[in-house]
Amino acid sequence: MWIRKGLFRDADGAPAGTVTPAAAAADPGAGATPASGSPGSTPVTPFDWAKAGLDPEGLALVSERQFKAPSDVVQSYRNLEKLVGVPPDRIIKLPGEKDPSDSWNAVYDRLGRPKAATDYKIPVPEGDSGEFAKALAPIFHEAGLTQAQVQKLAEKHNALIADQTKQQTTAAEAKHTAEMTALNKSGDQTTTKTTTRSIKPRNSSA
Repeated sequence: MWIRKGLFRDADGAPAGTVTPAAAAADPGAGATPASGSPGSTPVTPFDWAKAGLDPEGLALVSERQFKAPSDVVQSYRNLEKLVGVPPDRIIKLPGEKDPSDSWNAVYDRLGRPKAATDYKIPVPEGDSGEFAKALAPIFHEAGLTQAQVQKLAEKHNALIADQTKQQTTAAEAKHTAEMTALNKSGDQTTTKTTTRSIKPRNSSA
């Protein structure tokens, strides 16, 4: 195998692409790689926010935050979500001390309060007419309670009433049993005394 003389070589015999001392003296920039940002490189065109369709407030905001490109806005929003922890639609602004009392209605509605007091589904004990629950519904609504809260309150209340009723019934039955037992004992003693007196022999005359 042989290589033809001059193949892959410059005219002076050096390998192709090699900068010889003579060529370097004639052209100091020969063979050098242009550096990034040098006059010979293509300049980066900054993003034009004026053409992004923003209103004056938006333009003022990106200028104040010094956003260079839309990617800066996206990154800023990501950082905001990480800081807040939830999306904006799950954030609730609480009224301040100087806000009117009805400002809480919007908060209660966001938390799940029914639109009207009549929308509550309140469980009642067996045999209950439900009138008491109907009377409490407007109070629950004014307090801003959700359906889940009212459900829990009603269930706990019904269970408490049922337990108290059972205890009262048990106590009344025990008291009745004790009274009947005492009455029976008293009756037995009275009967015994009466029987004893009736069979007592009389003294015979001399």
